Amino acid sequence: MNRRARIRKNQRGVSLVEILVVLMIAAMVAGVVVTSMPPLRSKAQDESERFAARLSMAAEQAVTKGEMIGLKVAEDGYSFYRYDRGEWKAYEGDFKSAGTFSPQLAVEVTFADPAKKNQKSETKKDTEESPRPGVLFAPTGETTPFEIAFREKRARVDVVLDGAGGVKLVRHDEAR
Repeated sequence: MNRRARIRKNQRGVSLVEILVVLMIAAMVAGVVVTSMPPLRSKAQDESERFAARLSMAAEQAVTKGEMIGLKVAEDGYSFYRYDRGEWKAYEGDFKSAGTFSPQLAVEVTFADPAKKNQKSETKKDTEESPRPGVLFAPTGETTPFEIAFREKRARVDVVLDGAGGVKLVRHDEAR
């Protein structure tokens, strides 16, 4: 046997090409697993956190700027208004004044005040020139207490606004 044949016979290691092939296969399997996993957070969680942040900002703006801010909520979205010289006007301020809810979510609004129990957030009498917000943020820090539930398949998240401007998230996840 010549010297080269003996060296090859004694080498029983793994070549660089073989290592790269194994790494490539492992990367492809990991990619398939990651893309097929369900999302860790539900749309209900994301939407409720975004909406709660806007409620907190509206309550803060009402107190710091000394203005009455109103919120009108519908099934598909919401709008903030400012009370100015006897009428409600679209809010033009530091935070997003309107938004839409994801069509994949069921949204349900409940008012804590028994007087507003049967009130809908949008009536046929309301027009763009004279909206009537269902939720008010007063310059004194008081707010209209209400609760809004965001539902999606097995997830439900409630955003609760108390009468003092406090916003709380309540998560109701069903067992999977």
